[in-house]
Amino acid sequence: MELDPRVHASPTDLSDQLDLAQRISRAMKASSDAFYQVAGLRKALAERKDALKQSATNQTKDAVADFEKKIDAIDNGTKRAPGFGPVNRDLSRLIFSVESADMRPADTVQSAAQQSCDALDRDFANWRQLNEQDLAAFNAVLAANQQAPLPILTGITSTGCKP
Repeated sequence: MELDPRVHASPTDLSDQLDLAQRISRAMKASSDAFYQVAGLRKALAERKDALKQSATNQTKDAVADFEKKIDAIDNGTKRAPGFGPVNRDLSRLIFSVESADMRPADTVQSAAQQSCDALDRDFANWRQLNEQDLAAFNAVLAANQQAPLPILTGITSTGCKP
């Protein structure tokens, strides 16, 4: 296979482009997978909330609200700390930029990709904490209210952003 003669990028530049595109693609897959895990947890939580409507004490309602806020922080995040959804959106924009030309990715694109990867790493760390610690505490509240526990999620992995 030969390089198109209209392309003036060096093999190193094209290799850098491919490497960044692959990192972004892995991160997009990881953030998408995590998004669907969060959606499953939200669905299970909604079922428990419906069952608790009649008998929940204020303390139980507060525990549910606090747990939902923790999920929101990981899923949606904030402007400074974007969650899985916003990070995936940003990565989608970046991959378009990376793949729209045959050239070495601009430093600003590489920096933006790294920022998204760092945010995704933080989201995964928060997701693991929620799954390993906060979920157990919340399941105790559910058990005290004769409700089935929320599932502990397995397969929570890093982002794949690393080269």
